[in-house]
Amino acid sequence: MKKTFLVGLLALSFASTASAQDDMAMSTSGGSGDNSIANGAQSFSFSVPGGGNGYADGAAGVWMMLSDNMNLGLNVGLGFANKPDTTYNILLAPAVRMYSSTDGNVLPYIHGQANLLLPDPGDLQLSAEGGLGVEWFVTKSFSLAGHAAVGLNLLQQGGSDAGISIGTFQSVLTANIYQ
Repeated sequence: MKKTFLVGLLALSFASTASAQDDMAMSTSGGSGDNSIANGAQSFSFSVPGGGNGYADGAAGVWMMLSDNMNLGLNVGLGFANKPDTTYNILLAPAVRMYSSTDGNVLPYIHGQANLLLPDPGDLQLSAEGGLGVEWFVTKSFSLAGHAAVGLNLLQQGGSDAGISIGTFQSVLTANIYQ
């Protein structure tokens, strides 16, 4: 709960900065009047995991629009646990969003992501996920996004004996700041 509150507070502080710059961004950005989605646009993201996504306590990412409808990102996350022993993990997660439409301030997308987890202690873990999401532009340069996905765990805790498993519900909420 503390982590969710902290991320929410951080997102609100960025939203006020984005709102103050909103008028200037509308006259200089190539996106539609309601958002900053355009080829070449860049953004920073801050995510909190939801149901079924135990890979990290949260993640930060850098994103870039490669076309008018495709957003490519790299997310990095850290996870910590102190019971019974202190452990940590690092998440590297390249991701892509394919927007079905870029007009307006609510944009549906198809989400895909690969998760590479480097736990301490433990074996390398690898998974992939795909799903559907929506990004809502609160201002032209600040958005909130969320998606629900199905995941496929290829390498997981327990090594080769663990086999392949399917995560039936993985969700994430993200705050995005566009430049």
